Amino acid sequence: MARLKLRNTPLAIDDLEHAYDFIGADSLGAAATTLERTEATIERLRSFPRMGRVGRITGTREIAVNRTHL
Repeated sequence: MARLKLRNTPLAIDDLEHAYDFIGADSLGAAATTLERTEATIERLRSFPRMGRVGRITGTREIAVNRTHL
């Protein structure tokens, strides 16, 4: 089985920053919580890289972040 590599692409980082700014316009606390949950999910992926589902892009996987809209 091939080893999976976790990468935070510039586009993904940019998307997360925009999500933080968008949510933060209403509530900095909610934005911080969303960021924390997202980062915790990313860390879990390091231990369990096959979490989530097969991605829409070949060779990728997708995962929803619990209790967020991300």
